[in-house]
Amino acid sequence: MAKNVKFLFHNKKKIERPENVLLKEHNDYDVISLEDEIIEALAATKNVEPNGSNINKPQRHDEEPEMMDLLIKQLKVARSIQRPPDLKHVVNIGYHRWDSRRAEFPLVVYNTQTKEYWIIEGNHRSIAKGIRAATGKYPDFDSKNWRNLPIRCQVIKLTPDETGNVNLSFARDIFEGANGPDKKGLDHFDIYQNKVLRVRQDCNGDVTACDDNQSKKMYRIQQVCETYRLCPVHPNSGRNKTLAGAINHIDALMKMSPESVEFTGKQHNKYWDDLPVDAIELLPMDKLFKIIREKDPDAFKSKELDIFMEKVAVVQQKFGGTPAGFKGFAKDVWGEYYLQTKGSLVVTDKKKKPKIPNPDGDFSLVLLLKLHKKAGYTCKFIPDDIYIKFQESGIDCVDCLSPAKKKILKEFV
Repeated sequence: MAKNVKFLFHNKKKIERPENVLLKEHNDYDVISLEDEIIEALAATKNVEPNGSNINKPQRHDEEPEMMDLLIKQLKVARSIQRPPDLKHVVNIGYHRWDSRRAEFPLVVYNTQTKEYWIIEGNHRSIAKGIRAATGKYPDFDSKNWRNLPIRCQVIKLTPDETGNVNLSFARDIFEGANGPDKKGLDHFDIYQNKVLRVRQDCNGDVTACDDNQSKKMYRIQQVCETYRLCPVHPNSGRNKTLAGAINHIDALMKMSPESVEFTGKQHNKYWDDLPVDAIELLPMDKLFKIIREKDPDAFKSKELDIFMEKVAVVQQKFGGTPAGFKGFAKDVWGEYYLQTKGSLVVTDKKKKPKIPNPDGDFSLVLLLKLHKKAGYTCKFIPDDIYIKFQESGIDCVDCLSPAKKKILKEFV
């Protein structure tokens, strides 16, 4: 029988929370003039010096590509510069995700000697336009005439040297840049924000008016977050990331269901309200939510579950202080368990230095539940097979605690 160990609540009178940038009104698109954007950028980059990598590259404004409408039959593809066409990608953008307003313009070089136009970037979207034209997917264009479909291109004119050769090494730089360092990848928050505001702003908060299921799900998740004073934040939002209720792990949040986020939000709001949301409160708690739901779908209405979650919070606090602290503690236990069961380190990095691999995905949750049971608590919502995980060679992970942590168990029994 476990002793009645209580959770120690923090008594903070005023808790600072992150700014919720997703709390936008229907027509509040945060519009700023390009002129002001440039002025802000000038101020922020006034001490930035060029690194010299643009030497010998065209620098004049009139050397930028010009826009031209070229027919399919006029265009050629420089295959040695492009990657091989991915037909699944072509079908995806040409049929499943096509929107004529989104079509970007291929980049083309024009050889003034041979009078040929070569596509060096944008081959997939050009092929997609061609198959749409040839299969009658353009209602305003005759499919029999598909070779004469005009494609709007950005064209760079090249003049061969005295030997008649055209140096296309710059084209390789453009191709690599357009698909690599020149293209700033979307952060998970950027995607999440776009999904949420698609409903909140573009559909005025009406989920039924949105035709994108992922956006509907993200909007419901955001509504749950706001109910429990949780705030997804951008990785570049400075100190916002450290404030109470901040969610930094947006990739994990997006994998959860609104119901699972509500389960997590309720626990965080009750026990850890003055802290940012740690990673251990997301996918591990999502797994716990699914375990409980599978065992007893009605458990979430019961007082017994509330008592169970309170004791889970007590165990986290006793062994780690906070959810983040418990995650660090679990990593230490994993290290000891790994050494005792495997007997040696493994080589996992480029420097060939032996190290312990990261814990398995469920380890922190399983350890938490095992400690809950070891402390003398019971819960009918957790199946027995959970407690036999991470046992090997007669060693149970819950027995791999440091001497100091083992003493903590005595406070419970």
